[in-house]
Amino acid sequence: MVVVLALLLPAPAYIRNQRSRGIPYVRADFENIQFVLHKSTAPGLTNRDGQTVITPGSLPVAAILAAMESWNQIESSQAHFAEVQPGSLEPRNDGIHVITFADSLQTRSLVGNAVAITTLTSETNGELTDTDIIFNRSLPFSTNLADRSFDIQSTLAHELGHALGLDHSNVAGATMFAQVARQNRTLATLTADDMAFASDVYPQPGAGAAFGTLEGNVGLPAGAGVRGAVVSAFDSASHTVIGGITGSDGSYQIGKVPPGNYLVYAEPLDGPALSGQLGPAGSLANLEFQTNFFGGRLNPQNVALVGGETVRADITVPSGAGTINVEGAGAAPFPAPVRSFVGALIEAGADYTIAVYGGGLDSLEITEASLSFLGADVGIIEGSFQRDTVMFSDGSNFPRIQFRVQASSDAPAGLVSLMISTETEATILSGGVRVVRPVMPPQYSSSGIVNAASFLGGPLSPGGIFSIFGEHVGPETEQGSLGRLNPISGDLMRTTGDTIVLVNGVPAALFFARQDQINAQAPFEIAGAATAEIVVSYRFAPGAPVTMPVAAANPAMFTFPDGTSAIALNQDGTLNTASDPAPRDSIVAIFGTGQGVVDPLIETGERAAAAEPLNRVTSDVSAMIGGAGSEVLFSGMAPGFVGLVQVNVRVPLEAEAGPQIPLKIDIGGASTQPGLTLAVE
Repeated sequence: MVVVLALLLPAPAYIRNQRSRGIPYVRADFENIQFVLHKSTAPGLTNRDGQTVITPGSLPVAAILAAMESWNQIESSQAHFAEVQPGSLEPRNDGIHVITFADSLQTRSLVGNAVAITTLTSETNGELTDTDIIFNRSLPFSTNLADRSFDIQSTLAHELGHALGLDHSNVAGATMFAQVARQNRTLATLTADDMAFASDVYPQPGAGAAFGTLEGNVGLPAGAGVRGAVVSAFDSASHTVIGGITGSDGSYQIGKVPPGNYLVYAEPLDGPALSGQLGPAGSLANLEFQTNFFGGRLNPQNVALVGGETVRADITVPSGAGTINVEGAGAAPFPAPVRSFVGALIEAGADYTIAVYGGGLDSLEITEASLSFLGADVGIIEGSFQRDTVMFSDGSNFPRIQFRVQASSDAPAGLVSLMISTETEATILSGGVRVVRPVMPPQYSSSGIVNAASFLGGPLSPGGIFSIFGEHVGPETEQGSLGRLNPISGDLMRTTGDTIVLVNGVPAALFFARQDQINAQAPFEIAGAATAEIVVSYRFAPGAPVTMPVAAANPAMFTFPDGTSAIALNQDGTLNTASDPAPRDSIVAIFGTGQGVVDPLIETGERAAAAEPLNRVTSDVSAMIGGAGSEVLFSGMAPGFVGLVQVNVRVPLEAEAGPQIPLKIDIGGASTQPGLTLAVE
């Protein structure tokens, strides 16, 4: 079976994918799902026709790991994607799960015109045995919203949901919606709808008591159950939307719903989610009925749901197809025009224009008074209602309405549902608008940019480790803040925790990023420059550029918390301390950074060679211990490390003994920080 992510739209819902006989897919390896990533996955990748597949300047592996981490971080689920392994395998039914952007006859025949696909192979009991994810080799993908590109993280997060056994969603705003737009990353963040599936099918032991279950029946006035009706539950307090679909008898059940007070309603599968997009679950769906609430359209009733309980909500829907229908929506900050109808996103407290298109929206019965959001946090700005039409590239025309909205400044992040109603009927865009909290741009200055070993200001040096202290420069928690090695190249990655640091336009390799501190390696590409412009971005919000001087070298040695005792290894491999000093005439390895260019050349973020030829410092290096000249036996990158310089020196015979003997190392005429010491026996 092939699951397709199509062009142009978005939405989510907890609807399980299944084999043709209604057997749901499930993974036996859910605790350690191992994918192989094609080793050609890199910025600048092109296809056989020379067309760009991954745009230059993108960080594709980081986006892939972030997409996997979004599923891994669901606390109530045991589903876990292992870190990808490099390989060069073609997608085939071989039990090896592959992610690939590579261009071949095999991938071309499988992906067709879709943005990306996931192939699903299973045993007769639904157990998935092979899940390959293939990106379209004829489309551009990026991590920086390059012109007309598709976002890698959003696309893969969606496909990973399929690999877990999740079908497309009826919630217009969730990661698992069937369609996607160019230059749009709103679907990269999982919603409660997406997470409900992972928590229900792959539950963490004991987590079930924290959730409730909704069940019921959707039926016509005569009593017949409605097959393929999509059911949505909306909690206005938390902006939670979770969806499901009825079976052949009209019954539904939605598990792992967070506690809250929910409006529950049923809709036909006629847009934005369509019956053909939901696989077996949407086949033979009944579209000949109208949207209605539990309790009725004119008097909807809230369903109070608490953890560990199942609540029933039966819904009777009017028979006969409605005359109005929302098929897509988009948003843009006012007064910018709405250019996309996927991922309508608004920021709390800001003024946005929302555009909605669909059949029947040109009815004169629809006025500004017809519009409302389920919940009180998002309001229509009075007098902003407009009508027009929209034409798509295929030549199709649709009526469109536009209006301005504003979410309250304290509105919670999440999804909200738009309702358009007349005297006789209503249509709902379930979870079609995503509310996000304002992202504070990173705040930092040149005075907060320092050598990571000495914490002293001064110039950046090529390949040196530096720290940035500020506010809003990274995630608030430690989770995801540590840098990771690229599983394909082995290099330190150039983003972590949604933080990117550009130095003269080149991404720095990142060791650590937290809301108040970043540790990074300055790109070797700044060698020869007089200054470097630094721009920190967190969650794609950039801070103001800061200019720093650049020097060939700016050495400093790492120290113990006392700020003076150098971190060094004695000749016998022990740590140099007052209780374990270095004997005279022995060799001591001292560690620091700020060494500058090395030979052989090394890439930014690349781990230093562990065997000859080692990456040696190209500038002159000298050392003094206790005022006496010290022989330098080696100066270069510490084998296997990134940005860490190692200087091996011999302790002079005439050196004074003591726990804190003055130490100074010069590289390229620049000296290490004052007050540096070494313990000498």
